[in-house]
Amino acid sequence: MLLNYNGKLIQRKDFADFNNRSFRYGDGLFESIRIINGELLFFHDHIQRLFSGMNVLKISIPEYWDANYLYYIVCELMASNQINDSGRIRIQVWRDGGGRYSPGSNLPAFLIEVQALEESHYQWPSEGLTVDTANSVRKSYDQLANIKTCSSLTYVMASIEAADRNLDETIIENAYGKIADTCTGNLFIIINGKVITPSLRDAPVAGVFRYNLMEMMRQERIICSEESISLAEVLASDEVFITNATRGIRPVASIRDKTFQSRITKQLFDRFNRSLSATD
Repeated sequence: MLLNYNGKLIQRKDFADFNNRSFRYGDGLFESIRIINGELLFFHDHIQRLFSGMNVLKISIPEYWDANYLYYIVCELMASNQINDSGRIRIQVWRDGGGRYSPGSNLPAFLIEVQALEESHYQWPSEGLTVDTANSVRKSYDQLANIKTCSSLTYVMASIEAADRNLDETIIENAYGKIADTCTGNLFIIINGKVITPSLRDAPVAGVFRYNLMEMMRQERIICSEESISLAEVLASDEVFITNATRGIRPVASIRDKTFQSRITKQLFDRFNRSLSATD
């Protein structure tokens, strides 16, 4: 398997830069991009979020780093690994150079990986997810809350808790008891036909799939909004689902003793997949 490390193709076994600031301090960020039918799904939205996050972290963006440059080297990596149908791209960027907490430079370094996937498109799961709230962690709202940093311990601990409790997912609340997101994606609820997802003010990651799903709903005049959501409102809802760029839409079957239907969720799943086919 080949990687792209700072613009050069290398073998995975040859990557040994474990002295970097991402490894030492989590000083960086990343994007996961889904490949469907050979297309990089929502590529420009992912790159825009990457650059926005770099600005927040004060990592310099070189002049030649634009969407066209990154698209070219990603496609080169896909071709070199003979991935031309379905897969996942991971772009990781970190602050290059030495220093301790105070960095010696704000210049970037990057690593791009590609992984083949069997599914040629988003798949509707055979079963819904079993979910509960995380007890071990909460998210604070600050300038890092909405970006995908390499400091992902909140999600790691929430995922470990889910496994320990035989859950598929855990819902992560913020410091004020409002829903932020989940250990792998963004949360949506449906109440009386209205689709609601937590406001970015409540500290979820600003998901690319989340954004594009809401854009599709607005174009098709499906009532949707971004609001503060409590656990009580989640438990009172008719349907719940979780989204991310790799897996798409996944319905929640149960939270504690409450079970949920997924009729509207499946309709959204089908309509979103059709909207992707229309843009091919």
